[in-house]
Amino acid sequence: MDSVETGIVREWRDAEGWGTIECPNVPSHCWVHFSAVQVPGYRGLRPGQSVAFRYRAGDQDGYAFVATEVWPEGADRSWAPPSVSTPSAAHSSELTIEFDKPDQ
Repeated sequence: MDSVETGIVREWRDAEGWGTIECPNVPSHCWVHFSAVQVPGYRGLRPGQSVAFRYRAGDQDGYAFVATEVWPEGADRSWAPPSVSTPSAAHSSELTIEFDKPDQ
């Protein structure tokens, strides 16, 4: 299902980071996780919000379809989540293991 559909956010649970989208071209509501929301900053949706999305068949919490990408309808889709291809300078760690030499 590579086509882009449009739908309405029917439910969004901020505390749990998921919701559902209703679309006439999808036989049942489509489940969506916050990680699929393509907006900068806080990734959330609002009930009643009009969105564009891509989806696939799948079984998630009783829903037969899962959104793989979601963005506000009419929004510029040029934004993408940052790629994590290199280590962050914000955190580093090191581990050194030394073994006792066996008695000879």
